[in-house]
Amino acid sequence: MRIVVLGAGVIGVTTAWYLAEAGHQVTVIEKNTSAGHGTSYANAAQISPALSSPWAFPGLIGKAASWIFAKHAPLIVSRMPDLAMSQFLWRMWRASSLDQYLAAKRNMVRLAEYSRDCSDLLRAEIGIKYDGRQKGLIVAFREAAQAEGYKRDLAVLDELGVPHRSLGRDDLLGLEPNIDPTSGVVGGVLLETDQTGDCFLFTQALAAECAARGVNFLYGQAAEKLLIERDKVIGVVAGGQTIEADAVVVALGVWSKGLLEPHGIPVPIYPVKGYSLTIDARSDAVGPVSTVSDESMKVGIPILKTASGSAARRNSPDMISRGRRSAMRG
Repeated sequence: MRIVVLGAGVIGVTTAWYLAEAGHQVTVIEKNTSAGHGTSYANAAQISPALSSPWAFPGLIGKAASWIFAKHAPLIVSRMPDLAMSQFLWRMWRASSLDQYLAAKRNMVRLAEYSRDCSDLLRAEIGIKYDGRQKGLIVAFREAAQAEGYKRDLAVLDELGVPHRSLGRDDLLGLEPNIDPTSGVVGGVLLETDQTGDCFLFTQALAAECAARGVNFLYGQAAEKLLIERDKVIGVVAGGQTIEADAVVVALGVWSKGLLEPHGIPVPIYPVKGYSLTIDARSDAVGPVSTVSDESMKVGIPILKTASGSAARRNSPDMISRGRRSAMRG
């Protein structure tokens, strides 16, 4: 089949790889000048199936209310909600019961573990280099209540057979000596099978492998519309030209809405902006063993970079200094 993949982020490129391996003729269309320059560019560098959980959680409203007045909130609503944001927040609240949270957590962990296993096989098969480390992830608690609240997540991991280890304060500091003993940490959890890796390096390296195997990349061309005939996709228009296809994979993240919804395909997602801070370290500097996730600040600190909380806002590239300050403080 002739298959067009829209988007050369980590999802689009890995999809192109497996389609090409299955014998299909694959073309990838990307608006940027190379792969991995969207959401995949400054990702949190975590491969963390065990940490996977929905943002809709029990007590969401109370937490959100407290974040409004917090100086370093992990989630910032940067403006008055419009209709689209209001609908999204309403659906999010409706999905925040304990039963829904646990069911979603189970499904997310299962899916993420499968994805992690596939990436492990891919790394072994082609020797892809992306600064990967397989040394687990530490969730650090600053309050005893956080450890108590995290037990519901650990119960799901136990149910699914995902290994983890509870850490007292001394255990945590011994395992990760770069945590400041005066930081207020009281303990944590080691998620033993979670990993660290540079998403941008992974995406770029895999795109090169795809190209070497015959995948055609069309960079600098934005997808404009799908071509539909008798309820079947027959191609796309990108960069002013028509590319015929037997099937199209839309891997454009939040940009998928504008392409799919005109054809009656609902895409119930809303853009959220994350923040990351990359720090060049001296060659003799000692960074985290793998990744530390601060449960208070919602900040992940891998060996590669630190990634902070998020802001719900329109789909725009501008930055929010408040979010960056939270990353610095974390």
